[in-house]
Amino acid sequence: EINRVLTLDIDVPETEAFTSIPDVSIESELDNTSINDISNQEKDGQVLKQLKKILVVDDNKIMRKLVVTLLMKEKKYEVFQAEDGIDALEKIKENNFDLIILDVMMPRLDGYGVCQKLRESQEFAHLPILMLTSLDEKDDMLKSFSVGVDDFISKPVDNTILSAKVASL
Repeated sequence: EINRVLTLDIDVPETEAFTSIPDVSIESELDNTSINDISNQEKDGQVLKQLKKILVVDDNKIMRKLVVTLLMKEKKYEVFQAEDGIDALEKIKENNFDLIILDVMMPRLDGYGVCQKLRESQEFAHLPILMLTSLDEKDDMLKSFSVGVDDFISKPVDNTILSAKVASL
């Protein structure tokens, strides 16, 4: 049995999509294989075509990074980011997302407004939306569902619950 300790420092880009851990080079003491080399091998096959596209929308940069990092660890998703509702709607029009993870309280256009606009649109009416917010009162949950959210998670988020809900949508 071989024991290894691995420490990662990940710099997550804010506006572009990525399908592997960016700007990370890690050398194993045993085989000198870097993470970038492993990612390139995955890109040569069919793996990228099977990745689901997710948009994470939150004005809090730290929260976005947390969610993106969690999703990237699963290696099943191509993850995009938006910092507010207007930015999200622009990205949604430009891409074919499989899921939107959406905060409620954001500048310019809140999560409720984004959800309403998507549900009013013929093209995006059935796009799954997971509301991830610090609001946790019953009325907040009911309002989320009334504007068309598919599921709801309160912050602070439990990683296993988030992973399970993302996989189910």
